[in-house]
Amino acid sequence: MNFITKSEETLNDGTVRILLEVRKAELMYVVYFLESFEGFCNYTTPVRKEPFLQVDVSPDFVDDVKKILAFMKDWELNFKPTIKKH
Repeated sequence: MNFITKSEETLNDGTVRILLEVRKAELMYVVYFLESFEGFCNYTTPVRKEPFLQVDVSPDFVDDVKKILAFMKDWELNFKPTIKKH
């Protein structure tokens, strides 16, 4: 998947906030993948029309989520969207 880690910061409660820049065409795949690890993190698009995804990671899962993100970056999405015309 094609995304860039723009920033990473630790909040007062130990939560790690990671800001990813994600291509619009891949955003739903990144979100879908993160959703499958329910409880590890929360995510949002802080500015609706910009290509950023904010991921807040629970302190207990920081190492796990970083490994997941590293895996996702190395994973090539080879797809061609199909549009059916009726």
